[in-house]
Amino acid sequence: MCQPPLLKFSTEIEYREYFRRTYVERGPITTYDGIEVRFYNNQFDHAFYMSSIRGGGKTAFDRTRAERMDWIRWGLANDSLEVYRRVMHDGTVRRVILEPTGPYVIVCQLLPTAPMKAVFITAYVVTDPDTVGLIRSNPRWCRGSQKKNRR
Repeated sequence: MCQPPLLKFSTEIEYREYFRRTYVERGPITTYDGIEVRFYNNQFDHAFYMSSIRGGGKTAFDRTRAERMDWIRWGLANDSLEVYRRVMHDGTVRRVILEPTGPYVIVCQLLPTAPMKAVFITAYVVTDPDTVGLIRSNPRWCRGSQKKNRR
């Protein structure tokens, strides 16, 4: 299954509106293994902005990320991609989907009270060569791993 074509809009406002219509208003997207992923308007800035300086706040709209917005739905539905389970320092569980040829990453966070529901966090093209190795250092996602709270 090939990635969808890149979105080519003229302005950030058009990308923002597309995200709202396509992801926020349509309701959750169900992954190939039954997890409902919800999207919220406030996630646009986190997902489609980047820091202009390392460690700084996200201040610059990133067209490269926004052009791949349709890859999010594609990646959530694609059972041939690499999927990893990342436990954060506070115990929350994240599902990290890796399309290795881009490489491209989609991150969702499982709801602790509803393990078959998640919230979209971000998606991006990997630019740091060490990032793919760090992602792969996490355990592979397997059916049922969303129900465990610890490694």
